[in-house]
Amino acid sequence: MVMEETERNLREKIEQEAKNTLKKNMWEGYANDILTGLQKNPGVQPDRPIWELVQNARDVAYENKKTKIVFIRKQDHFVFQHNGQPFTRTTLQSLILQTSSKVREDIIQVGQYGTGFLTTHKFGLDFRLSGSLSLLGGLKFYNFSGRDFIIKRSAQDKVKLSDDLDATIAKTQQWGLDLNFLEDNPRRETIFEYQHNFNAERENTKIAIKEAPKLVPYVLALNKHIESISFIDEVEGAKEESFTFQNEEIYDNLENLRVYETTILHSQSGQKDKIISLFLLKSLRCLEEKTGESKFTIILPFKKISEGLKVFNFDNSIPRLYLYLPLLGSKDWGGNFLFHSPSFTCDQDSRDSIMLRFNPQAEVHHDQINKDIIREASDALKKYLTYKYLNLTDVRFLCPINFVKGKSDNETNQYYQELQKEWVSFFECLNLVEYEDGKTIPVKSIRVLSNELYLACEQDVSLLDAIYNLLSKAVHLILPKKEELLFWSKVINEWYVDNEAENLHIISIDSLVSLIQETTITESDLDWLHKLCYYFKNNGHADYLNKPIIPNEEYSLCIQKELVKPANFGNKMKAILRTLVPESVKKFVHSRFVDIVEEGSSNFGNVEACVALGSYFESLTLYDDSLRNSLIAGVPVDINQHSKKRISYDEVRAIMDLYKLLIANSYGGFPERCFNLLSEYYDYYPDNTEEVAKEVLDVRKCYNALLHDALLGFTLDTDKSSKTSWILKIVEELFKFKDTQNFLRNYQVYPNQMGTYKYASQLKKEEFGIPKRLKGLYNEICNNNIEKIEKDLVDNEFAPYFIEVNELKAQELADEIQKPFKGDDGRRTIANDSHRKQYLEIIERFNNPEDGHIWRNLFSIINQIRPYLMLSVIDSPQSQESIFTIMKVEDEIKLQKIAALAEDPNFDRIVTLGKEALEKEERENNDIEFKKKLGAIVEEILQKELNDILNGNTLEAPLVRNEQGGQDLILKINNLPVYYIEVKSRWSSDRSVLMTTLQHRTSYQEKEHYALCAADMTSFLERARKHEYPPFEQIECHLMFIPNIGELNSRLKDATLDNDSQVHIAGGYQVIVPQDVIAEHGISFRNFIDLLKGKIKKMIV
Repeated sequence: MVMEETERNLREKIEQEAKNTLKKNMWEGYANDILTGLQKNPGVQPDRPIWELVQNARDVAYENKKTKIVFIRKQDHFVFQHNGQPFTRTTLQSLILQTSSKVREDIIQVGQYGTGFLTTHKFGLDFRLSGSLSLLGGLKFYNFSGRDFIIKRSAQDKVKLSDDLDATIAKTQQWGLDLNFLEDNPRRETIFEYQHNFNAERENTKIAIKEAPKLVPYVLALNKHIESISFIDEVEGAKEESFTFQNEEIYDNLENLRVYETTILHSQSGQKDKIISLFLLKSLRCLEEKTGESKFTIILPFKKISEGLKVFNFDNSIPRLYLYLPLLGSKDWGGNFLFHSPSFTCDQDSRDSIMLRFNPQAEVHHDQINKDIIREASDALKKYLTYKYLNLTDVRFLCPINFVKGKSDNETNQYYQELQKEWVSFFECLNLVEYEDGKTIPVKSIRVLSNELYLACEQDVSLLDAIYNLLSKAVHLILPKKEELLFWSKVINEWYVDNEAENLHIISIDSLVSLIQETTITESDLDWLHKLCYYFKNNGHADYLNKPIIPNEEYSLCIQKELVKPANFGNKMKAILRTLVPESVKKFVHSRFVDIVEEGSSNFGNVEACVALGSYFESLTLYDDSLRNSLIAGVPVDINQHSKKRISYDEVRAIMDLYKLLIANSYGGFPERCFNLLSEYYDYYPDNTEEVAKEVLDVRKCYNALLHDALLGFTLDTDKSSKTSWILKIVEELFKFKDTQNFLRNYQVYPNQMGTYKYASQLKKEEFGIPKRLKGLYNEICNNNIEKIEKDLVDNEFAPYFIEVNELKAQELADEIQKPFKGDDGRRTIANDSHRKQYLEIIERFNNPEDGHIWRNLFSIINQIRPYLMLSVIDSPQSQESIFTIMKVEDEIKLQKIAALAEDPNFDRIVTLGKEALEKEERENNDIEFKKKLGAIVEEILQKELNDILNGNTLEAPLVRNEQGGQDLILKINNLPVYYIEVKSRWSSDRSVLMTTLQHRTSYQEKEHYALCAADMTSFLERARKHEYPPFEQIECHLMFIPNIGELNSRLKDATLDNDSQVHIAGGYQVIVPQDVIAEHGISFRNFIDLLKGKIKKMIV
């Protein structure tokens, strides 16, 4: 009994040992592999598990039915479901144990629950599984639910995990043994529910469901076994986004190449559905042996527009390599094309990229197979692009190529460098760059920015503007459009990233600096130039500022150390310095660039300005006595040569401006008065209102320089007439100011009395009080008018300001004139002397009451012998008789008048006209006396004959002297006009009676009371010259009165009225009364008296 129990225990122990050994060998290995795989998950991108799940759904698709895939994000778990084939025991165990399996032989299977599937546990270490188990080749199905079945990966050690694996396998082994639970049809969907036990798992699902949709269109285009992929987010508002394959049709053909357009419906919650079109380039020649599909597929960066196809740039987050599904590590691989091949071999389990490294121990060299696929795909792509690119819009986006970025393996890097060169060489020759007027040019012809400049401009658009403004000035440079310059700079820099020496496109900072130095800078260039200099200074390139690239105020380019910072001078002061001391101003850094030069740069303030201006004024040749010596000596002078010594027009104005600034607050002193006179000379009147510190310059330097220049100009000027007033004023000022008196000696500023300007040393001032005629007599007697003493005498107006002391005495002139008479004993005669007239004039002036005493004192010698000299000129009896007649006149005043009249050159005309005037006056007086007498006779006769009716009424007929009313006589009763009489005497038969304008108008205005009296005196010819009237009795019969003269004159009335609306005769006219009219209408004196009596009676009675 004991032995039997012992044997039984021993047998149990042996069986347990066998079980434990089997368990260890069977499950712990799988557990260890799973734990090892899970340890790699932290470095996996959260969206990669999505594609592992999509891959497995693709691999279990039904042969005649496309798979639909759905991902659902829930608060505590993440759901993945598809409608593919059910599990077999093999595939289910592979899933549990995490080993690879194969479902279909008709497709290239990417992987089924291999180690890559472990990445799905980023969504949860444990997942519930719902689905179907196919039994007996699909005869029956065991349908199970996640409520009852969970696959755990949460154990942290391999023993616990192996127990979980054992239990899970044991459970699945029981499925199907109870026939009551078998079904004829599988569940429609397989569902994975990843349980969230950590926040990291929730975050991973959030990222994955956000990032994965970007790649779905490409996955659907490359996988014909997948119908749709959907994403539902129940955590953030139950949002749903789905992509559904629609159609694939041929779009383009080129020999053995074909482009397919694949359309995919994109639906999104709250948005309108849209169609995504992808264009896939495939080969009809390079085919996969097993499936017959193209060995490669290239998704082209094309999108449809109304004009055709437009090239776009794939987002940097899009992988460039696909093995049906994205190889997530290839986002920076190659260029702007997506390459897929069913024959690609991945580099490692991570499925980040393809294998390109050579493995000498491998029987199959997958690296070479991959390279061959890439070569064939590249050749096909180049062929198609060459054919198509000119018909594409935005064709430049074809060009980004960067195979070498981040490749560290030497073997792989060398391959990528060769691939890079191949593609760069291809694109360099294509006309991909848009140029002027929409033309395109080859890439190889353009210039672009270096990588440093590109990166800087990408961060600062204003820097790009600055650089492009500069480059645009270089006609030898061919540039892309500004808006495309950064694109091409980035692309081309990436082309030559490992081979910069061969990059002939680059515009470096050195190039910019050289170009700046070759550019003529203007105001419009300052913005871009400042931007560049600022960039150099603040980005490690300050050494470039030691090249001539910084502008001074005149826009000339200088090196930094040559420049100074000017004080805050006003614009006018800067302009002055620019003209007078240009070399100093050339050092002024432009105000826009003060922040560019070094902090320690020199300043240019008032002290420096004073030194510079002082040097300028010292450099001027202010006075050269060679001109003075030559002019005084009468030597010919080259005026042009001396004019060159004058200050230039611009410098004069600048000095005047400076002068104005320096006296801005001065009033009334010499500097200001001198400034005003210099302004007048130069006709320049500065109006600046700036102020400048006095220490900038001594104002004397300004006015001394300008005085020298102005007076030199005046001296050289051949026509000084326009400056005569000015020169007098400036001479007066200079004379009054002791410091400037030398100017009066050094220039021709004094006119002589003949108007010719001389140097002061050439002239004398005449003694005050010299009779003016004395100089004339001297010229006539001593110089015979060939030379005049006035040429040596300063103009009297300038005499008060004459700088020299030489003076000409009146006695000197008189002595020289009477020199011939010195020692004369009275026997000298001047009767035949050529200057007899002048000597007699001198003698005559002795008797002048005003200055005779002066002449007598000056000519004492002639005064002593003047009687003899006067008598010596009488040499004929007639002359002597005339002199004796005059000597009989005792009235001294009359003698003086006779003498004055005799001297008058118009003596004869004066005598003739005087006599005529006297006779005219006598005639007018006689006419007046006759009219007075006629009026008195009329008055007397009427008073006498009307005495009986006049009673107390007064009657008179006075003469009107001023013709105030247009008549000579007015008959008045009680001082009231009754009748007007105009008297006209006719002394010559060839003359008619004339009436003035006033007489004519008065006659027709008073035609009932107006008469013209015509006295015909032609019978008294002997009395005609003086109008000597005979007694009235002799005249009465020659008088004719025309009482209707007013009526006769009325016919001319309209034409003589001052009516500006009609043509009329102007005032000042005369009216002729012919003798025939007088004869026809005239009445005798007696009849006229009777007419007057009748009018008077009517008035009185």
